[in-house]
Parts: sequence; structure tokens; C-alpha cells
Amino acid sequence: MDEPPAARAAVGAIPAPRISVIVPTWNEAKYLPTLLESLKHQTIPPDEVLVADSGSSDETPEVARRAGAIVLEGERRGPGEGRNRGARAATGDVLVFVDADCILPPPLIESVFLALGDPDVVGGATGFAPANGRRVERCTRRLERVYDRLVAA
Repeated sequence: MDEPPAARAAVGAIPAPRISVIVPTWNEAKYLPTLLESLKHQTIPPDEVLVADSGSSDETPEVARRAGAIVLEGERRGPGEGRNRGARAATGDVLVFVDADCILPPPLIESVFLALGDPDVVGGATGFAPANGRRVERCTRRLERVYDRLVAA
């Protein structure tokens, strides 16, 4: 894998960490293709994508397999259990958890690499906004992100 120079400089001469993306799902065939496509457009691709499916009755597992994801079948126990199942199966050094109805910006995985270069960083989170939301929804999300940053400071 070829990393951008800034990411390589951030982690130094050590081997680049492997990144696993974990997606808990239940009947997400409608949303999953958009997420998986956004993963293909990352400036640094993840090393593996694991879809922890919780007994979907739609085509979710098939959609994930066609996109090259590793599918972990399970019973309907909720997204937390799916995240945990994915974490147990992941081979990466770093775990990135994302929901199926998200669209990731192209530099997200690269941003994770860059954060790994800071010894004070032990975890992280991202903000979100509705892709086609109304103006009031977008403004509300921005205010929530500002609040989150103030509380975390």
C-alpha cells in the first residue's frame, strides 16, 4: 500500500499499522453500497472491511460480499454486539467503526494515520451531517459538533 507522504511522516519508519473498518448491519442493503463505494475512494484504503450482519432479511450480506467485504453472520442482538463481533474478528492494529448509512470523506483513513503519529491520541470520533438534510438539520449538526469539541477540550 502506498501511503501519502504526510501519513508516512506521521508514523515514521515503523511499519504502517493495519486498519480494519467494522460495519454493524441489519437490513442495510439500501445504504451499504454507498458506504462501501466511499471506502473505495479513500486516499489510504483500509486493509480490511468487516460487515458484522445481525440476521438481515434483505440482501445486506450479498451486497457486502459483492463489494469485497468480509461478512460475519450473527443473530439480531443490536449494533453494539455487531461492533464487538467485528472487533474480535479484525486483524488490523487499528479499528474504525462506521455505520452502514454513512458516507466517508476520502481522507478519513488518512486522517486516522495522521492522528496515530501523535503520542497523545488514544482514540477519536468524527462528526456527521445528513447527506441531503434540510438547512435546519445541517445547522443543528454543526452546533452539536461545536458543543462536542467544547466539552472534550
